[in-house]
Amino acid sequence: MADPKKVAEEAMAKALLQAGKDAAKRAASDLLTTEEDRAAQEAAEQEKAAARKKRRTKLILLGVLGLFVVIGVLGLLVSYWHYFLGAGLLGLAGFYGWWRWKRWRAARQEGGDESEAEAEEQAQEREPAEKALRIAEEAPAEKARAEPADDPRARAAEEALAAAARAEAEATEAAEIEDELAAMKKRLGK
Repeated sequence: MADPKKVAEEAMAKALLQAGKDAAKRAASDLLTTEEDRAAQEAAEQEKAAARKKRRTKLILLGVLGLFVVIGVLGLLVSYWHYFLGAGLLGLAGFYGWWRWKRWRAARQEGGDESEAEAEEQAQEREPAEKALRIAEEAPAEKARAEPADDPRARAAEEALAAAARAEAEATEAAEIEDELAAMKKRLGK
């Protein structure tokens, strides 16, 4: 452990040494500087002192005003805490709604692109089938015009084939409508 007397003596010696250095600097500056330089240094020191005082006063005033503002806000909070709680809950609900809307919009944009691509693929798949149905419907009619069908069995077969083609066309049309309806529902998010 350090001896308290030695610590005190060392501190006093350092302080005396520093005071001596400051006195020597002032004496040297008094001997080496002219009256004009001294006057300029004093004026600069006075300006610095005035600027420090002005800044200190400004900081004290801002601190006092800040304290008043904090006290006022705390007073409002104590008096109207239920309004602040309601505003906070409303803000939280708004933030949650915004977050959900943002996710819904992103999913809708991603889903809309996929559903359009799927609809195009399905349309391309249906085109050959529809073309074949049209050919099947037109072929018996052309054959009937070309050759009159006297045979009742041939006529019945042609009518059955035409009825089957119409039924298949109706089923395809119904499937197209269902696909379009599903795509619209998907776009709307239902």
